[in-house]
Amino acid sequence: MAKGLFHIITYGCQMNVFDSRRIGSALRSAGYEETPDPALADVILVNTCSVREKPERKVLDTLRRLRPLKEANPSLVIGVCGCVAQQHGQ
Repeated sequence: MAKGLFHIITYGCQMNVFDSRRIGSALRSAGYEETPDPALADVILVNTCSVREKPERKVLDTLRRLRPLKEANPSLVIGVCGCVAQQHGQ
């Protein structure tokens, strides 16, 4: 039985696509299953890139869209990873 469901949203370069696949593989190895529907996820990760156009705006817009899911499910984990997260920290 799966520990939970995860959903990864990827913005940016090909390296981010590769990193998202690696993250997904690690989560599957830890017992999670991937879902194409973020509304079903227990963990949502937004993998970002600061090299491409307007990544910060995309991330903030995405987080705003995810907010109702977090409000409906306080145990939902939403994380931001990648270049933008590294540049801005917490």
